[in-house]
Amino acid sequence: MSGKYRVFSLEFKENVAKRILNGESVSALHHELQIKRSVLYRWRDAYRKDGAAGLERSQGRPPGKNRPPLTHRRICQSGLR
Repeated sequence: MSGKYRVFSLEFKENVAKRILNGESVSALHHELQIKRSVLYRWRDAYRKDGAAGLERSQGRPPGKNRPPLTHRRICQSGLR
C-alpha cells in the first residue's frame, strides 16, 4: 500500500467487523485487506459497542474546528511561547 487515504463503506466495515467477531484472525484480515490492525480493532470494538451505528462516526477533527495558524503551531512546538 502506498499510504493513500482510503474510504471504506459502512457495509464493508460492518462485514469486516462481523468476520472478526465470528472468529477470523485480525492478523489474517490485515494481510488479506491491507488495512492496519489498529483500524480493524477499532471497527470491531465500535461494532461490538453500538452495532452498525458505531461504524458511521467519522474520525479526526470535528467539522468547524480549524487548526491554529502554522506560525502559532511552530512557536508552540519549539517551546518559545
